[in-house]
Amino acid sequence: MDVMRAAAAAEATAAATGGPRVLHLEVGQPSSPAPAAARDAAAAALRSGTCLGYTTAAGDARLRAAIAASYVAATGVAAVSADDVVLTAGSSAAFVLAFLAAFDAGDRVATAVPGYPPYRHTLAALGVEVVPMPVDAATDYQPTVAHVEAAAAGGRLDGVIVASPSNPTGTVLPRAALADIADYCTRARVRLISDEIYHGTTFGGGGEGAGGGAPAADATCVVSVDPGGDAIAVSSYSKYHCMTGWRLGWLLVRDARLRAAVERLQQSLYICAPALAQVGAAALYDPPAVAAVVAAAGRAGGAAPPPPRARHAHGALLRSDVRAGLDAHVGRYRANAGVMTAALHAAGAEALVPPAGAFYIYAGVGGLLRRSGDADAAALCGRLLRDTGVAVTPGDDFDAVRGGGYVRLSVCGSEADVAEAAARLTGWAAGLGGGRRRPPP
Repeated sequence: MDVMRAAAAAEATAAATGGPRVLHLEVGQPSSPAPAAARDAAAAALRSGTCLGYTTAAGDARLRAAIAASYVAATGVAAVSADDVVLTAGSSAAFVLAFLAAFDAGDRVATAVPGYPPYRHTLAALGVEVVPMPVDAATDYQPTVAHVEAAAAGGRLDGVIVASPSNPTGTVLPRAALADIADYCTRARVRLISDEIYHGTTFGGGGEGAGGGAPAADATCVVSVDPGGDAIAVSSYSKYHCMTGWRLGWLLVRDARLRAAVERLQQSLYICAPALAQVGAAALYDPPAVAAVVAAAGRAGGAAPPPPRARHAHGALLRSDVRAGLDAHVGRYRANAGVMTAALHAAGAEALVPPAGAFYIYAGVGGLLRRSGDADAAALCGRLLRDTGVAVTPGDDFDAVRGGGYVRLSVCGSEADVAEAAARLTGWAAGLGGGRRRPPP
């Protein structure tokens, strides 16, 4: 979060001196507000004088039923119920609860590098050994069973974390690869945790990825490739639903013993997820659609699931107006990623990872470092912020070994802001000398 503090300081300086407005590409916070349905429901609850006290540790039953039904609708797996869902104070709390319930001090948990920093920070704070799985372009910056087996060669693994779409790369783990990892984890009795908070923010539909690379695939819910129900899914309303500050996420835990531990930990650490956020989130769903899926799954008895209705659980049973608005935001992220990818090419960045989802671009900046004379990406990011007011994140946040030559840019802002940031970046790079005149074909 050092980069966020630096951006805030630059913003204060710009306001005081009349300098250029800071453009925030350093943090994955959508610029769009929460859907009107959530805002209206929360406002109505506040005006009504409703107590909005504690919910149960697992959370509001109506919202948990809607989430569970969304998995059924998206995956066709009928054996998912409201009992499997625990609402949390964002995915951050979900990870703490999952790690505490699933692992003991001294356990070994593998995670891909580059990857989301709080995985390793939280695990390390709990006394768990983090086993890095270095990934690169050969596997689209996603782990394979071979990576997991290599991690296990140094000693028994107790857990594996996967993320699709990934932060910081925006790449998607193919369904077959996720199924292979899930199968390995089941056979080896390794707990699989699937970070699915960017589900819904994929650039699928048969076209090319935002960077003009391979066609982008939709992310796969781990529940659809985990028939034994051993894996844990972590998700959130922050990204696709544009509700970052509402602090509402969830765990999908089909292992009853583990779920009981999660609920007891929730009671001790958080009591429950924010009640007002639960009210807002519940208003996003289409009640008749939820009821129909619940009824169909009940008739199937978990054996003959209803056909999938939508391509991802985050949007499967939302009100149609809500889903249309959120999907429009995803279209903007894809367009912004295309604009920024072209600008990075023009600026002379290399080793760009074509994003297939989320709203990040992970770019190699070795050439820019040579031209600027900066020692590493952190210094380059500081220079870029001072010179242009564009805030981006150095790659060593995500990869302590190789990240000094990379930066991550978030493109979930407005089209105008991302276009302005792209223009500032290319102009600044041209001043360093050696920038390309146009992006490669």
